[in-house]
This record gives sequence, C-alpha cells and structure tokens, in this order.
Amino acid sequence: RGGDAAVKQKTTSSNKNVADSINDALDSLQKIMIRPFQVVGQHIPSSLLNKKKDDPSSASAKDEEQILRSTKILSVIAPESDLLPPDVITQSATDAELVGGTLNPEALELTAIAINRWYADNGYVLNSVTGATLIPFATDNDDGNDESNTEGRVELKVKEVKLAKTSQNSSFPVKLRLVQRVDNDSDTIDQSSLISLPSQSGETPALFKSTSGCTRPKKIARMTKLEPGSHLRILPDRWSRLVAFPGGIFGAGGGRSAIFSNIHAVRPIPEESSQGNTVSVEILATENKPYAALEYGVTKSLYSDKWEGEFDLKHTNAFGGGEVATINVRKGQSNGRKNGRSTEKDESNKWAHRLNDGPLSWRMSVKDSYAGYDLNLFHENVGAGRHRKKHQTTSSKETESDSVYSESGGNPMRVGGTMRLRLPSSMFKANVVSATFERINAQSIASASVGIGPYRFNPIRSLYSSLSASITSGVRTNSDGSAGAGVVPYAAGTLTSHQIMPMKSSPVSLAVRHIASGGTKNLPRHEAISLGLSSKVRGYKYNYRSQTIDSSYIEEEEQQDQGRWQALKKLCSGGNGTNVSPQIATSKALSGTMELRVPFQAALDGGLQSILSGTFLLFGDWSLTQAHTLSSATEKQNRPARLSSAGVGLRKVVQGIPLKVDACVTEHGSKGIFFGIGGQEF
Repeated sequence: RGGDAAVKQKTTSSNKNVADSINDALDSLQKIMIRPFQVVGQHIPSSLLNKKKDDPSSASAKDEEQILRSTKILSVIAPESDLLPPDVITQSATDAELVGGTLNPEALELTAIAINRWYADNGYVLNSVTGATLIPFATDNDDGNDESNTEGRVELKVKEVKLAKTSQNSSFPVKLRLVQRVDNDSDTIDQSSLISLPSQSGETPALFKSTSGCTRPKKIARMTKLEPGSHLRILPDRWSRLVAFPGGIFGAGGGRSAIFSNIHAVRPIPEESSQGNTVSVEILATENKPYAALEYGVTKSLYSDKWEGEFDLKHTNAFGGGEVATINVRKGQSNGRKNGRSTEKDESNKWAHRLNDGPLSWRMSVKDSYAGYDLNLFHENVGAGRHRKKHQTTSSKETESDSVYSESGGNPMRVGGTMRLRLPSSMFKANVVSATFERINAQSIASASVGIGPYRFNPIRSLYSSLSASITSGVRTNSDGSAGAGVVPYAAGTLTSHQIMPMKSSPVSLAVRHIASGGTKNLPRHEAISLGLSSKVRGYKYNYRSQTIDSSYIEEEEQQDQGRWQALKKLCSGGNGTNVSPQIATSKALSGTMELRVPFQAALDGGLQSILSGTFLLFGDWSLTQAHTLSSATEKQNRPARLSSAGVGLRKVVQGIPLKVDACVTEHGSKGIFFGIGGQEF
C-alpha cells in the first residue's frame, strides 16, 4: 500500500524535525502564548495526501490521482487523537470545504490550521496535524472504471505529545533548573558555566548562572497539572500565579508570595519511549528571594480594642511549594487592675506597668494557596474579663452561661487550632469549610464553619451585586466542676449582600451593603464580638466589656483619661456628645451602609497629579442590634438598640498603602474623626 508507506515515512521525518527544533520552538514561550503556534501557519505538502484502497495493485499512480480529484469526502476523523472532539474536526473540515468536496492541499491546509489553532488555544502547544489519508468507500460497481460517483472519508494523522511516565529507571519528567542573573562584566565567574537567556526587554541576552534553592519540582508539576503520562498542556493562568512580578512571559504576577520572580523558559526535551511523542520538561526560573521577612508594628486587638505591639516573621516558601509560614507575636496592655483594684501608683510609668502585666499572644500559621488549606495554631487574649457591680452576687445561670469570663480583672486566653479548606467553587456550593478546637480558661469549644460565596450576579444592567453567607455550629463545655457544667450547643450565621451601581457614564458610583447576623443564647463571647464587628456603625465608641461593669472601674478609667489631650482623644474616639457606648458583642444585628463614591484627580503634570487624587465619599450607617448579655441581664439591657451616623470620608493610596479618613456625627450627638488602613471596601 504505497499510500500508507509514504505517510509513515513522512511522519517519521516530521517527528525527527520536531525533535531537532523543539527547543528553538519553545525557547520563548511568549511567542506561543501571544501568537498562534508556529505550525498553524505552515503549509502541508501535497505529498502528505495519500490514497488508501483495499487492493494496492488495482490502480496506477494516474488512477490514484484521478480518484483524489473525483472522490467526494463525506466525513473527516482523527482515529489516533485522544483530545480532538469530533465536533471540532467536522466543523473545521466543513468550514474549509473539505467535507462535501475533494481532498486537495488547499482544503487540507485550512482544516489543519483550524485544528492546530484549537490545540494552541487549549494549551497543547506541541500538537499538530501531520498528514491525511483518503479511504474510498467500497461499492458494488467498484470495477476501477466508474470513479465519477466515488465517495469516501479522510483520516487525519496527528501528533499529540505526552509527558514521559516515571519508572524505576527514569527520573521525574518535570525538571527544575534554578538560575540567578550575573553581570556581564563579572570576572570572578567561569564564563563557560553561564547560560545565555533572552531578556524580557528584547535587548541583548542576559547571562545567568545555576544556583540552588528549596523549590520542589514535583510540587510545581502538581500546580501546573503536568502529571507524568498526561498530555503536555501549558496554560498561562496556571503559570502566572507562580511569578511574583507582572510583565513576564506569563502576564500578571502572583504577588509577594509567588515562588518565582521570573520564569525564563519552559523547554520540552524529547524522550525515547515505545509510545512515541513523549517529552520531559525543563523549567528555567529564578526563585523569588528573600523568602524570609520580619515585620513589626502596632495594631489594635479585635477582642479588647486595646493597642498591641506586633512582630511578624514570615517565610513564603517554607516547604518548597509556595507555603507561607508565619509566626505572629503580640504584646498587649493590661487593664490596670489586680484583685479588683488599680495597680497604678505612678502616672509616669503607667504604660510600663500596663505593658509588663499585659497579655502575650502568639499565632503560628501555614497557608498553601495552591493546595487550598490553612492551618492555624493560636494562643491569644480575647478581651478583659467581666467586672460585676458592687455587692452583686453571681447567680447559677450566669455561672452556667458565662463562667469563662467571670474572673474579675483577668485576661481570658484562647488556645487552640483551626484547619480551613478552600473548595473549588465549580464542584461545591460551599467555598470554605473549617474546623476549630479551642479552650478558653476552663471552657472547651469545638465548632465547624461553612462559608458560601460570594456569588456575583447582575440583576440589572450595570448593577454589580454579590451575595455571601457563613454558618457556624459548635458545642461548648465547662470543666471547672461547677453545678452548671455540661455540654451546650450553639450556632451563628451571617448573610451579606453588596451592590455597586455606577452613575451613568460618570466615574461616580453608589455602593450599598446590608448584613443580617444572629446567634443562639449559648454563643461564646468571642464569637459574639465577631458578629458585632461586622455591624459596627462609624462614630461610636464601643464597649468591649460586659454591660454589668463595676462603677468604680468606670471612675478609674475616666480619671486615667484626664490630660491635656483629653479633648482631642474624645474627638478622635467619638467621645463628644451624649455618652452612648453600645456593646460590641451582639447576639442579633441588622445593619446597612451606603456610600456615594466620587473619584477625583487633579489635571496637573508631574508628581502633583498623584498627590492630588483619591476618592471622596458621603456615607451613612445604621444598625439595629441586640447585645450579647448574661442570662441574668435586665429587660433594659436586653432591649434592642438603634444606632446611626452620617459623614464624609477620603480614600487615598500612598506608597502602595490604602489609607482612609472618616469624619461623622451620630444620632446621639457624638462626633469623631477616624483613621484607618483599607481600600474601597466598607
């Protein structure tokens, strides 16, 4: 069968040419990602058009040419392909007028271009159409003389490249070669050991030297889906997450926690295999160093609203796969009380006493963004203990419900761990699930949480909307031997909706957020504080302690606030006006926020343009909350509270840090100016 022999000979030659030129074809992956694969534009020689018939000696070469011109093609298939969908083959051949026409170089070339483009668009950058064979259908009148009504089909021959399989005698098919750039005029380095790679700017090639690192090739293979034995597929969105800086061959960078600062080349290397068309992959990249970083600063505790000094040690490639390991240590202030009395005798060393006696908190975490898990171990302060009124007796109900926070002047410490998993949104409705086991003083708590969303949709044109929710359920136990010891269940949930509506064609937009949250009566206090933080109204100074506070403790706190900066402190904390201090710990809350955002930018040249730019906003906040109180709380303490405020704000990015300033007045008459760090989010 002369046709088959010719095809096989051409296929072998084609594979050899690909093997010889494969490094040159992929030296610059930028050419692959930006433009169609080079084989798409190459012409397929007419010698690849071959005819196949049951009897090889029944027709001469002239008869074969006549059959090619007269045979009507009814279908086109690719029996050797594991990837090509039949619809893609049929559509490509139909558009090229191969189906319904005859097998000719022009129609076959157009069909090959369309199929090769599909290969390149889907990441199969080395796959291509290499030839075609015509198979006429046998007819009852097939005597070799009547060829005007001959029909047949075309079988495409394709080359589909796979990664080599691992075995005891072969190494892993994905190899990582780490390099570091060197100066061209360096005389201390052996020039023969240097590697010349194309520079990103397109200028003269840069010189690199091989170096060592901690990144694991097997983890890189899992991140990019380069599994041994699978089809070689390179998708830019999988690789761009590995690169720290934008502008490289894979587009946008993945941020500071990315593994590489740059990927210079991905080179397939042909491997000898009985299956044929197998390669291994060599990645030339520069690691994103330094991995370790030490940061420090001052922050405010979420649970006590007190200032804390903070040290943060981070390693962004802890186990060779982009895992971010963090150790965070915080030192806070004490509440200035010991056994119900103030321990401060000297005003000059007040802060020293508070810092020495303050709680020490720490947190260790490992976050793997690629595998989708977070592991946290913590030992942290969850706020000042409860302070009872003078001559107040503790009821059995109070002991049962909140014995963990009943130590006067104490600093309850939360000790435990959390495991969080991020699930693929295409497979599950829940995006995040987590489990937490913790202990606070004499109380043990186990809980599980599910995060859903955000789900984004556009009910009206140009209206951006999103919806998210979280549900937490758990049990808490008391092990202090009290009469109320036992196991009690609890649950909490939050529903959040966002809407952003542009004001026609102007850059001005209206942003609205609503939050509904609630929990059961046995909700732990630190969980109730988390609910209250999501429903805060700007302008109020929130009370982070219980409602039943010792009156003498309030007097001591007021005396400590005396000073020449008293007026400024009250203004910046919302202290002017009626003294309303709502509870931060809530059991039920319904809140809303509305912001009218007006971006502005000065029409100036030079550096003043970036300085005189930002976003001005008008906002209004409101909430209806019910405080998280003791079981023995009075009806007045359990009464829902209404809070609202209105004001103006400014959002601006300075040296990459998003800053925000808000000035507002509440319905109770308090005024304040508030500073913070954050972007356009509420």
